Amino acid sequence: MSVDQLRQAIPTLAAEVPAERHNRTNFERKIQERLLRAMHAFLERGGEASAIDLWSWLKKIPTQHYHLKEGGAFSVDYFSSHPELRHEIQAMVLDEQKGHGCHFANFRLSQMAAGFVLTDSDLAFHLESLVLREHNLIGFADHWRDVVEWALLNPERFAVAERVARAQAETRPELQAIVTEIESRPSPAWEREEEQRQRRWELKERRRSESRHRHYAEAREAIRCGQHLSAVDTIAAAYLGLFSEVSEMDDPVNRVEWLVGPNNVEATLQGLSAACQRKDLPAPRADSQPRNRRE
Repeated sequence: MSVDQLRQAIPTLAAEVPAERHNRTNFERKIQERLLRAMHAFLERGGEASAIDLWSWLKKIPTQHYHLKEGGAFSVDYFSSHPELRHEIQAMVLDEQKGHGCHFANFRLSQMAAGFVLTDSDLAFHLESLVLREHNLIGFADHWRDVVEWALLNPERFAVAERVARAQAETRPELQAIVTEIESRPSPAWEREEEQRQRRWELKERRRSESRHRHYAEAREAIRCGQHLSAVDTIAAAYLGLFSEVSEMDDPVNRVEWLVGPNNVEATLQGLSAACQRKDLPAPRADSQPRNRRE
C-alpha cells in the first residue's frame, strides 16, 4: 500500500479497535495487529501525522503488542528525530495519568512504543512546559508533583530534571513545599526490607571473611614454608582469579588479600614461591606420564 492509502486505512482500522484494551476477541486482535503493521509501515515510509492523530491511534494499544515491540528500535530512532511529536504525546499521557504518578504514565508510554519512554531531558522539558502552561492547567500543583516526584525518587536517572525542579522551587514556596514533602517521606517498606537484607548479607560475609582470615593466620608459618599444600593450592586458585568473588579484580595480590586477609598476604605469597621451589613434589607433566602409559 502507498503512504496515502495507509493514511486512509489507519483511522478506519483504529475505529474498529475497541477502547477497552483487555479481553479482546481473536477478530479484534487481528484488527489490532493490522493497525500496528499499518502504523509502522506508514511512519517508516515517510508518512506524517500530528501528535493528536498518533495519540488517537496509539491509545488503544494494550499491554501485549508484539508487532510494535518488534519495531522498538525503529520507534526509538523515529521519535528521537521527531522530539516535538514525542513531547506532545508524552504530555497527553501525563495529563491523562495526573494524580497517579509519573511512573504510571511512563509505563503507559512504554506500552505504546519504546520511543516514548521518558528520558532525563524529556522530564526536564515537561517541567519547564508545565510552568509555561500553568494558567491553562487545572491542578497545576498535582501535575508538577507527579513529574518532580519521579525525578527526585530516581536522581541517578534524572539529574538534569532534578536540577530544573529545584531551580523552579527556589523562587516559589508552594513548589518548595512539595519538594520538602517528597524528600521527608519515610522509605517505603520494600526499601527498608531490602536494606535489612543487605545488612544481614554484609554481616554474614564479614563473619565468613574473618573466620577464613583466622584460618590462614593459624597456618601462616606452614604456608610461608610451602608445606601446607591444600592451603597453597587454594591461594594459587585465588591468585589466578579462579573464584567468582575475585574474577573482576585485576591485581592478583588483591585477590589473595581477599582470601587470606591483609595480615597474611606476605606469608602466603612467600608460600607460593616456596612451594614452586620444592624438589620433593612431582612436576605436573611427570605426574601424568604413568597414567598415559597405562592408557
